[in-house]
Amino acid sequence: MSVDIRPGEETKNFCCSKGLKPLVKTILSNRSIVKEIFWEKKMRIVEMTSENRNEALRFLKAYEGRCVSLVERALRGRGNIFLLVEDKTTIAGVFSLSNSGSLLHCLPFAQKLSVRSKKRIGEATELLSPFLAERGVFCINGEADGSELLENAVRLAGVDKVLEAREYYRMEYEAERDTFSRREAEFAELEREAQEKEERASLYGIEYSAEKPTESVDGTVALKNTGEIVKCSTKDLMFLLSMEEEYQKNEVLPTGIEFNADSCRLGLAGKLRLQDVYADKIGDEYVAKAYTSAKGVNWVQIGGVYTKPLYRKLGIAGKLVSHIARKAAEGGKQTALFVRELNTRAVHSYERAGFVKKGSWRIVYFTQDVS
Repeated sequence: MSVDIRPGEETKNFCCSKGLKPLVKTILSNRSIVKEIFWEKKMRIVEMTSENRNEALRFLKAYEGRCVSLVERALRGRGNIFLLVEDKTTIAGVFSLSNSGSLLHCLPFAQKLSVRSKKRIGEATELLSPFLAERGVFCINGEADGSELLENAVRLAGVDKVLEAREYYRMEYEAERDTFSRREAEFAELEREAQEKEERASLYGIEYSAEKPTESVDGTVALKNTGEIVKCSTKDLMFLLSMEEEYQKNEVLPTGIEFNADSCRLGLAGKLRLQDVYADKIGDEYVAKAYTSAKGVNWVQIGGVYTKPLYRKLGIAGKLVSHIARKAAEGGKQTALFVRELNTRAVHSYERAGFVKKGSWRIVYFTQDVS
């Protein structure tokens, strides 16, 4: 008969009452405990192919909200995608390393939750170190625990040239928390009431023009115009380009990396073709923009959020991400985004839009001569 040994007071009592020999015998008879303590090195790196692609996608779908960009790469077959496999067939993690050195990852075991997790982290670090050093890494992008593992793997190879590291919150959309959605319903009701008043006045030959309500900074109804949200196409590229350039310079590029205008324009053109890009317009002016930066199977990821300085503190960014998340929900998809921990204003704006902190995200940039 096997005994379920758990850490804590029960284990202590068992040791005291039965002695060490029965405890050792029980542990050795319990295969899961043996595997936990005497875990063998069996992890290896396997390239994703047409034969194992479906297995890789099944693995990724279980964690999709934490790696939407990686799922998109796997779906499109872009980037060199690799699997961390143990026990010959079990997938423990997936990562993608592009030709430019951009590394996306999904390494759930990187959380230090148990003895076995720590052993797997150690083995994966040793395994990945020469692999990554040979290919060269410019940027590691993903959940904080996995990014830390990969960063240590790069350092283990003797490369300790971190250019910049940034900490983010990973947030997910929950519709019931979206104040913008609720306020839009109130806004629509007040507009309907105003229209009814005008119609009743016209029946009696009275000239009456009801002042139309609009939304304010916190999503409450006020008499302040924050524009309308429009979906953009390639025809809108030049209207959005200046905002995308400022976004890339201020939010994306690490210190010391030169801005490339052509690359920025081509990147935006690609997003207008492949992603869902939205802008807020006041009159004929585009004052803010945001887009889906990645589309997975059941999730989308929002990125590129930028508002022109003169139009900030009006709740426009929150309204935009709320709109994109609701559009995604109409298509049966959930929404995630990540935001810098130090950008408290943006964090609060996204929280009002229904986004909730779900984890930590880390982006690490290396000097470009790391290979």
